[in-house]
Amino acid sequence: MGKERLENDPKEMEINDRHYNQLCIFCNPGDDWENRLEYYFCLDREAAKKYYDNDELPVLDEIWFPDPRMIKNCHEPGEEEQTALCVGPMVTPESVKLAYRYGIFPWFSYRQEIPMWHAPMNRFVLYPGKIHISHSMRTLMNKQRYRVSINKAFPEVIEGCANVDGRSEHESAWLGEEIRTVFTSLWKEGKVFSVEVWDTDDGNRLVGGLYGFREGNVFIGESMFSRVPSASKLALIGLSRWMEATGGTLIDLQIETPHLKSMGGERMVYREFMKQLNPEAAEIIEKGEDMIEAMGDEARKLDLKPEDVEPLLIYAPLP
Repeated sequence: MGKERLENDPKEMEINDRHYNQLCIFCNPGDDWENRLEYYFCLDREAAKKYYDNDELPVLDEIWFPDPRMIKNCHEPGEEEQTALCVGPMVTPESVKLAYRYGIFPWFSYRQEIPMWHAPMNRFVLYPGKIHISHSMRTLMNKQRYRVSINKAFPEVIEGCANVDGRSEHESAWLGEEIRTVFTSLWKEGKVFSVEVWDTDDGNRLVGGLYGFREGNVFIGESMFSRVPSASKLALIGLSRWMEATGGTLIDLQIETPHLKSMGGERMVYREFMKQLNPEAAEIIEKGEDMIEAMGDEARKLDLKPEDVEPLLIYAPLP
């Protein structure tokens, strides 16, 4: 996902500037995707410079994201759910903090000039107290060969996530140097945390770990790695125990995988996810749904959606 650069030239697209002076270009990228997927271009100053080479740039004084519910999930049965929301803004500490409060996260090949942001309407989450620990994992843990720590070696963990097994050489690799710099800055702010797994039989060598962003009682997992079998599972177990000990209620795994499902991950719709991540936004979502329900047939005739009558306004001043 997020591998291909869009072919459309934004200069030829209609500019919609009704959202807080933020340049937003609404497009349908490619004939093959017609009526199936639409992207928003949300270009901040740096992103806009990559598309416009003149001095007549609009005044872009805010970071802006579309309402995640505006994703066009027009996939066929059996196809993978569409999660891509918008292209731009650039990945900065400010854009990441704003995005994560609404369940939006960056995911794209770092070789692209402009980042892609995603917001799954069906989240994959884990309740810390419900993590599944198999018999084999309990046996491994009882041997006490591996030690788990919290936030002791973030730079080494994010480097492992980026480069283990040659990940950085893949065309779809997304943890480039710029993104690692952003998350390192957020770690220094106390917003990002890491979990480390050490092999005590091998000179306390770092053999696995994960990192993610914490928003209140929700931990938003970003990436994990293993240099030995089951190290990432040990990291997830360690994370769950830390979350329980510090009042955490939910781990956002973002995208479903067989590995995470085997650990107890389950699906959660966006509305319910926001109740835990951002209660204020959840109230807006419920208000829109109540308004549509009250309108009844009129809403159906106009094909109105809750986000049409009560949208999430996601924006923040640029630094």
